[in-house]
Order: sequence, then C-alpha cells, then structure tokens
Amino acid sequence: MAPTSPSSIRKPDFGGQQFTREELQNSRPFDERRLLIGAGGEALLARSLAALLANEPTRTRTRKTKDHESLKAALSALLANLLAAKRSQRRPDAFVGVSFDAAYYAGRKLSLTGMQDVRNFLLEAGLAVGQGGYQRIGASERDGSSHRTRLRATEALSSWFIDAGIDLTVPSRDPESGLGWSNDVPPVVMGELQSDAGPEPAEVIASRQVVIAANRLIAEAAIELPPEAWDRIDRRGRPDPDADEDQDVWETFGDPRRHALYRKFKRRWEEGGRLYGGWWQTLPKRERAVLTIDGAATVELDYGRLHPTLAWAREGLELTFDPYQVPGQPESLREVGKRTWNRLINRSATVDPSRISPDVRDRPLLPPGFDFKVYAAALVDLHRPIAHLFGSGIGVQLQRQDSDILVEVLKTTTAAGIVALPIHDSLIVTQPNEAKLLEAMRGAYGAVAGLPPGRISRA
Repeated sequence: MAPTSPSSIRKPDFGGQQFTREELQNSRPFDERRLLIGAGGEALLARSLAALLANEPTRTRTRKTKDHESLKAALSALLANLLAAKRSQRRPDAFVGVSFDAAYYAGRKLSLTGMQDVRNFLLEAGLAVGQGGYQRIGASERDGSSHRTRLRATEALSSWFIDAGIDLTVPSRDPESGLGWSNDVPPVVMGELQSDAGPEPAEVIASRQVVIAANRLIAEAAIELPPEAWDRIDRRGRPDPDADEDQDVWETFGDPRRHALYRKFKRRWEEGGRLYGGWWQTLPKRERAVLTIDGAATVELDYGRLHPTLAWAREGLELTFDPYQVPGQPESLREVGKRTWNRLINRSATVDPSRISPDVRDRPLLPPGFDFKVYAAALVDLHRPIAHLFGSGIGVQLQRQDSDILVEVLKTTTAAGIVALPIHDSLIVTQPNEAKLLEAMRGAYGAVAGLPPGRISRA
C-alpha cells in the first residue's frame, strides 16, 4: 500500500466553537486566483510556510519539489483569501467559504492535499477558526445539499498581517495591500462536478481556444481608467454607516492586475459557463463608460432582457414586450419586476406566486399597502406561454446559453484582432469597432438561439 500524507489521515480540529447561522452566512467565496504579493505578502508567506513545516507531523515520505510548490501555492491562496476578508470594511468578521471536496480540485492548479495541510495548520496554530462543511446526497445527487467549510482569520493571524507590513486600509489594487491575482488560470473551470455530468462536451473543449486567444489580446492591451474614476471608486468604497449595500466594493472594484478570462460551469456542463475573471466586470456602469483600450474611448453594447428572450425562444416564440414591466404598475417598479422574474426562473421548487415575498432590496420601493403576491401573480400571467419554466431552476441553463453566445462573439472579434471585454450579457470595444461588434453580436445570437436577438443597444 502506498504511504499516505498527513492530510489524508488527519481530521481538521475546529475546536468545537459554535457559530450562529447569521455569522456563517456572512461569508465570501474562496477565489483560487488570489495570492500574496509584494514585500508584505512575501514576508507573510515565508513566516507561515516556515511555521507550517516546523510544526507538521512526521511524514511517511519526503515531500517532493512538486508537492512543496503545491503546498506553497495553497498557503498563498488561502492566506490571501483570509486577508481579503479581514480587510473588509463593509463586512467585518466575514468567513471564507472553501470547498474541500475532491471533485472541486479536479483539473485545478491547487491540490486538495495542499489545501488540507494548510487548513489543518491554520486551525492548529490558532490562526483561523471556523466550521467544517458537509455534503448530503439525496435520492439523486441533484437533490442533495452541501455547505462549504467556513474559515476566518483570528486576531493572531491579523497580527501576522500587520507584522509583515501589510496595510489593511488601502484598496486591494495597492501593492501594500499584500494582495494580487494569478492570471495563470485554466480557460474552463467546473464548480463542483457531479458524478453524472459526463465528459466535457466538444463545444466546450473548442471554447477553450477562444478564451485563450481572447486573453492573449487582452493581456497585450492597455485597459485603463482615468484617475478621477479611481477617485470615485475609492470614495464609494469607503464604508458608509447609512448605506444598505451588500457588495464589498472597497475590496472588489477594479483591480487591473486581474485580467484573465475563464468559463465557470456549475455542476454539469449544461449549467453556467459564463465568463469571469476580468477586473472591468466589477466596475459600476458609470466607470465602465470611461474605460479606454490602448488610449481609445470605448462603447458597451448590451443584449437587452437576454434571459427572458432566451426563455421565450425555447418555446419558439419571440418576446415583443418589456418582460419586467407589469401592466398597470408604475415604471418605477421595473427593477422590482426584473429581480422577481429572475427569482422565479432560478427557483428549483414549484412556483406558487401566493407564497412569493419581495426581495429585501425591493421592499423600500413598494408603496404602502402594496400586495406583492398579486403583483407576482400578474408577472407570471404576463409570461403565461413560458410560465411552466418558473420554478424549474432553468436559470443556470439560460446562463449556459448566454455564455455560448458571448463565446461566439469573442470568436469573431478575436479573429478580427478586436479586443472585446465581456461582462455577462454585454461587451466593451473601442468606439471605431462598434459596428463590427454589433454585427458579431447579432450573428452569435442567431447561431445559438436560432432567432433574431430581441434588442442590442448601448448600455
């Protein structure tokens, strides 16, 4: 029998500390691309690696060079994620949700063994606290549930951050933050592959080369914001005690070191597949409008009401009205309609409009005495030909469709040497390339959906 490494036989010791559901919900997902950089990041990594190696149990075999580098990469990534959470000014005491499921690490640069070793070290050294995850399988894997392991930096680890010279008060794009990004990522990533997902489809394999080619163009381009835009971002990112925002803007808005795109699927190849990774994707629309590419002004073209249009196209129907505007209701409630529609299409349980409550963001927008259940029922009735899709959880399949469309657009623009920056249902190019982008977007929609696009306009 082959010898086992310590992580494969050691169980993590979370110390029995109990956290409330609200505490654990204050969590941000682990991002494998985060890493420690700069003098502060390197000092923290060196200290942590030395402590880990000095305190780990006796190994049954010497760690190979490849294993050592894998351990170092896992340590850098996990510490960087804990540091990013600790630096949060809007969401203090946030946990990091980390998967330790073997399927998650299939095909990734980080190894499960390395991540387990780092997790165990942080817990045993008192540098992190948290709660273990779980995976429950129901009648089918799709019916199961899971909860990622939650980890949070302790005050001891916070002291290590400070001792390393890391500035916790600057934006993450500042080298003194200790945080950076790896752009050496695979073009296709699977969240947590289900066992019955099957092999990677030919069209997804083909899309890898499209993403690689697009990344090559993007890496060679100068994508910039003017100083005044960065000033607005920084001002908006500072904590406002009267603001009710769930986005940690101080940490996520626009770190130009992050530019490599990748497709991320959910659990199966027909779910998700959207393009992520570009720093411009987290910018507010106002700031995206002043982006420049190689010094040239840009324009953003948007597939309007894309998911409703795709949902109607599945039934062979063309959407000819505003899908988010309920008849008889004021235009001010259009955003309420949009969020409600998305909740209905993404739900995986049978939809009963009489049991739907308004999104927390929508409650302040509703007039006194407003009957939201009647409103939701009217929205469902507006979409009567596709009402059977509500509650089907088809939203992730619509994401697969919209991602296929954007990949098709990138295939055309990249072949023409045009730098195109995708969001989720829109793309940014220099203004002289607007007409070519419009033509590519029309062609891509027709190739994937089989119908003319409902609307393409400037965002």
